[in-house]
Amino acid sequence: MVDFTKAMSNQHMIDGLNRVIEMNYRLIRHCDWAYKHAAGPDLKGMAEQLRSMHHGHIEMISEMVRALGGVPASGDGPSPNDHFGVGGHNEQAIMISLREEEDELQRHYVETLKALGASGEVADVMNRTIDDARKQHEALEVH
Repeated sequence: MVDFTKAMSNQHMIDGLNRVIEMNYRLIRHCDWAYKHAAGPDLKGMAEQLRSMHHGHIEMISEMVRALGGVPASGDGPSPNDHFGVGGHNEQAIMISLREEEDELQRHYVETLKALGASGEVADVMNRTIDDARKQHEALEVH
């Protein structure tokens, strides 16, 4: 008898992890937008750091997706949900926008980890991304 449980479980994990990858791509686009509209070097530097963090998360999570037998999300093109700069393009509005997006990312990471019931290596990778995101968020709070 063929056991399809593992394949279904893997596909569930792959789908969840790919949603996290897509969110990171969205946040990279947001960092690009923030960098483009930032006037000062501090905000530009923060946008670059966040963009780098998101690229790192994509790489780590993509490795997990491949290890589970899946194909990582590609993040092609802007999403219809990309509405950056609704509060304006001044430094404070950009910083608030980045903070809000990073808050959402952290919530999404934690919710995904719980929803997937991930354990082992997948949980380790997700926990590393959560810790990394929290550290970056703390840096945003300082500014």
